[in-house]
Amino acid sequence: MIDALFGTVEHPGVTAEGLKRGRSVTLLGFAAFHLEDDDRAMSRPGQAPNEYVGGAVG
Repeated sequence: MIDALFGTVEHPGVTAEGLKRGRSVTLLGFAAFHLEDDDRAMSRPGQAPNEYVGGAVG
């Protein structure tokens, strides 16, 4: 499942394919991915990772 979402060196996943087509990709509760103006892939953590890192969970 991870390879299908994020891909490998040989086979891009659906996240990379969506970005290549100029779309934003959101994995609810995990992160949102988009391209910057210079075509760099960027991500913004979702609520769950932010809560974990911030100490609100676990």
